Amino acid sequence: NVTEASAYVVEEIEEKLESSVKMLLSALRKSRRSISGKKDLASYEQGLEGVLRLFDKTVEEYPEDQELKKIVDRFSSFYSEKGLIDEQAQKEKLSNISSDLKSLIQWRKLETAHGRTLGFSDFRSLRSESKKR
Repeated sequence: NVTEASAYVVEEIEEKLESSVKMLLSALRKSRRSISGKKDLASYEQGLEGVLRLFDKTVEEYPEDQELKKIVDRFSSFYSEKGLIDEQAQKEKLSNISSDLKSLIQWRKLETAHGRTLGFSDFRSLRSESKKR
């Protein structure tokens, strides 16, 4: 029986990620030379660091959680390359990661509510099914 991080554990990470993205958006609306623009960017960086630490800790606690690990790998590679892409591209990549986390959360809440006996092997198969219709 594979132990997965619960929806609530993942949700905590997703909320941190989302508030980091909000700081980035706020910084994008201001001059990057302004004090508050710099503060927002610093908060964004700190937020991302916190997300990375939470991700690492969670993967350590749930080493068998493959779905989460795939998202963590994407975030880690984003994190190491973010200096090379502009803020707009960073925002898009983070939004994608965030929405995948949200799908994972919804799916795990459903599974928990239904005693983990859904007729799909994972949330991805459900998504691809709905695209075919």
